[in-house]
Order: sequence, then structure tokens, then C-alpha cells
Amino acid sequence: QVRQQTYARDLRFAFNAYRFEDLKQTLRYLDRYQTDEQQPDLRGFEWHWLQGLFPAAKRTLTGHSAPLMAADASPDDRWIASGDKAGNIKIRDLASDREVKTLRYADAEITSVAFSPDGQTLATAGVDRTIRLFRVADWSEQATLRGHELTVASIAWSPDGQQLVSGGRDHTLRIWNVASPDKPRTLPGLK
Repeated sequence: QVRQQTYARDLRFAFNAYRFEDLKQTLRYLDRYQTDEQQPDLRGFEWHWLQGLFPAAKRTLTGHSAPLMAADASPDDRWIASGDKAGNIKIRDLASDREVKTLRYADAEITSVAFSPDGQTLATAGVDRTIRLFRVADWSEQATLRGHELTVASIAWSPDGQQLVSGGRDHTLRIWNVASPDKPRTLPGLK
């Protein structure tokens, strides 16, 4: 009886925390009622409804020693790649929450990471003015694309995965044909 009353009170507190956009406090109240084999499961619709409002916030992935600058999830939700200010790219297996690889990009900040639409290639960009392509199957570096005169600020794949677009602080957009990236098309004068 007391446990049920405590549950009801905690769910009211959780809902109020949600209303005031306090995600951590909401999840703290909900986490008190994760399944426990020694106690009956009190969770009802209301608990699952509140928990479902935060599907992406159920866990925090850690591992970078420098500030995180960019992240992307693979299209199949198997991997997450994150890049930091020190030039490291961490690859995590989302199912196991395990770090599987650290790629050393450079001594310079990572500004963007992006998985190709088919999930076979990871593109990274950084302050060192390069874009690097990594094969996801073994995380080996396949190519380094050069052409920007200043930091590559962002990258994005075309829907078919055949082209990569990069935006640089040199006020240019470059469109790279991934099969033959030596001569990107440049769109200058974007200010």
C-alpha cells in the first residue's frame, strides 16, 4: 500500500518535472521503478507514456576527454560516431553501449561526421581543411579529400551516396564525386 502511494506521488512529480522541461528530474523519478525481480512491477500506462517521451534520452554515452563537436548515427542505428575538439573520432556500438574504435583524425578539431546513406562509409571533416572517408566494415581510411582553403565546417551526403557536399569557412561549397574525388565541383562566393 505504501509503495503504491509512493509510486503515485513519484509519477505526479515526474509529470510536473516534465511540464517544466526538467528532463533529468523526470527520468530520475521514472528510473526508480525500473523492473526489480524482488518487488512487484507497479508501472502502469502512465509510467510507459512518460518514459516514451524520451526515447533518445534513456542513456548517455561517454568517452571523449575533449569537448564533443559532432555526432551521427548510422542509418541502421548500429553505430554512432562522434568527433571531438582534440581530433578523435569515437565509434560506439549502440546495442552494447561499447566503444569499438577510436580513429585519430588529426591534432585538430573535428567539425562534422556523417554516415553515407547505405551505412558503408563514414565521412569526417575538420579544422585541418580535409575530409576523410572511412570504410565502416573495418574502419580503415579510404581517402583524404583536399581542396578547402580553411576549415571544413560541415558535410552532407547526397541521398544516393554518390556525392558528398562540404561547406567551408573559405566561403565555398564543394561537391565531391565519391568514386573519383580528385576534382570536386566548387561553388564559390557564398558569403
